[in-house]
Amino acid sequence: MDITRSEEELRLTSAWRPVERVRVRKRIVTEQRVVTVELRREELVIEREPLDEVPAVPGDLPVPEPLVLTLSEEQAVITKVVVPVERVRVVVDRVTEEHVVRTTLQSEQVDVVQEPPPA
Repeated sequence: MDITRSEEELRLTSAWRPVERVRVRKRIVTEQRVVTVELRREELVIEREPLDEVPAVPGDLPVPEPLVLTLSEEQAVITKVVVPVERVRVVVDRVTEEHVVRTTLQSEQVDVVQEPPPA
């Protein structure tokens, strides 16, 4: 007669499961900037000088044409340009850690008991 004795063996594998979902997004942050800029403008300056001797002019004086001047000024011109300043790379890194796994294994035992023959 044969008896097959069995026992459990521990076979350990691993399986991937989702743990967390991460979203990477860009957002725009708005900030106020105050910049001081020097601007120039033209102003009319009238310089007068006294005359020592004034020559006599006979008759009516002709009426001169009015002098017309155009004065200018600088104005601030705002121009915005988008410039790349940084490259951000997202990388998934795999980290290996050791974990202790505890379990209970069963095994069969074969006991042989001898009994005296019946009388």
